[in-house]
Amino acid sequence: MMEFFSKTIIATGPKRSGGTLITRLFDSQPGIMNFIDEAFFWEQVYNYQEKGQESLFLDTFRLFDRNDLIESFVDRDILPWINGVFRALTPVKYELDINFKKDVFLDGLSKLCKCSSISEIWDCLVKAYANAMPTDCTGCNAAYMFIGDMGRSILSTKVTLENCRCIFFMRNPYDAIESLKVERMHSRESFMNRRHKPLHPINFVQVINDYYFFWNNRSEILDERTILIRFEDLVVEPKKTMRAVADHVGIEFTDNLLKPTLLGQPHKYGSSFASLKGIDKSVLDRKIKVLSEIEMEIIREHLKPIIEYFDYTEPEMAQ
Repeated sequence: MMEFFSKTIIATGPKRSGGTLITRLFDSQPGIMNFIDEAFFWEQVYNYQEKGQESLFLDTFRLFDRNDLIESFVDRDILPWINGVFRALTPVKYELDINFKKDVFLDGLSKLCKCSSISEIWDCLVKAYANAMPTDCTGCNAAYMFIGDMGRSILSTKVTLENCRCIFFMRNPYDAIESLKVERMHSRESFMNRRHKPLHPINFVQVINDYYFFWNNRSEILDERTILIRFEDLVVEPKKTMRAVADHVGIEFTDNLLKPTLLGQPHKYGSSFASLKGIDKSVLDRKIKVLSEIEMEIIREHLKPIIEYFDYTEPEMAQ
């Protein structure tokens, strides 16, 4: 079994803003247990803490049967790919058996019934997941997880864990929302359409509204435990950016932090819509193709404070 994981690293920001790339860069870093993909555990914690219902969240993990919990983990993406198969859509549909040992994970959950705090639940889940992973996590002292939840997971982690470091990533909202709309168009008829709803007007404006969670809570999200990185800086100056990230989270900088991998193997897709070779700054040259004039106007008007705060400019639209 794993020794106690003394540190948690949380990466979060808007969707389609670099979270998958950062996760792939952490994948092969020594001493880090990486949760492979986006997971929603800490957003769930935030939702219960905000309503003063932390004890209800705790009882969910302590009292329910482990098999029922695993089913709910899969349904709500609490932890990623515990069913053993990694699925992706872009740039082509593919599935990868990650050799996740589900029986080992289930056995590790036996300690949940004795947990008396969310920090103890987290420790139990981290150890169970690490032991079920196909990679050797011996010697890892930090657990890394990302979620595109605008910073909710940062807030819940900070009030729950004594030793956490956070990364908040941002991308030009025009480009991020353009990419999100393309993703939803790709996934509409796919096996992933359960969560990936098309950006019709109501969903589109909800995405705009979600940015204001960060904006209204930025002073709490961006405190001394959080480093702010822009996607554009990451792809233009990856070594400088990842050195700063490594220093902030308290790990040694290695070249692994410059090479996207999945379970230690080179990974050329991430969440891009084209085959990539490492960190590719050419994505910054893409023009806006799918956002309408009305959608551009809404972004321009309603995200103006955020766009100005990060010194972004409006990208060119394709003819």
